[in-house]
Amino acid sequence: MSQNIIQPYRYGGVSQVSMENYDDPMSMQKDGTESYGYTFSAGHTILGSKIVSVWFYLKAGYGTITSGTITTYCGQDTSDPNNNVAIGSIAASSLSTSEFEWIEFTGTSEPTVLENDVVWIQYSALGDQRCEIRYYGNSPSGLGVTANFWGNGGGLPAGNTQGTTNDGATLINWQQNDATIGVAPELDSAPYFHPMRIKIDYS
Repeated sequence: MSQNIIQPYRYGGVSQVSMENYDDPMSMQKDGTESYGYTFSAGHTILGSKIVSVWFYLKAGYGTITSGTITTYCGQDTSDPNNNVAIGSIAASSLSTSEFEWIEFTGTSEPTVLENDVVWIQYSALGDQRCEIRYYGNSPSGLGVTANFWGNGGGLPAGNTQGTTNDGATLINWQQNDATIGVAPELDSAPYFHPMRIKIDYS
């Protein structure tokens, strides 16, 4: 699939939004205590649509992974995982040790995205190694959690130039060390911000 999509595209009734700026890797803990994603704010293109699949740019960065499950979720409940839904899961052992690859999460459910829903990724079953995920480490500290990577028409540092650029505002979610499996992660905070490379197919 394309890694440089400027406008939403459609195939067979499915469209895609993406944030594809990246320059750094970061790890994701093997026990589910780290989770990363985005909140979709009022007016975003994807609201009211069903998520078909979510793609993150991943690799096994610390040696071969032989156990564990990685899952992508949708929802906004920050205390009860039963009120959020899994979109899809992969065996962590399937990740490459040599290069980052687009990994698709699909097949468990196709949730309808509501205002302020979060789409996020985390280990959902204990692995023996951390994985790595690509993010845009040069994101603007002055914009923080309100960095509008799906709107603003692009134009770094305030927007997303490698992906869809006019689909509406998102907030960055990033929680380390104390995340709970299946619970929506908290908003990212100053001074450093972590917009992940992501693609979402929706219908």
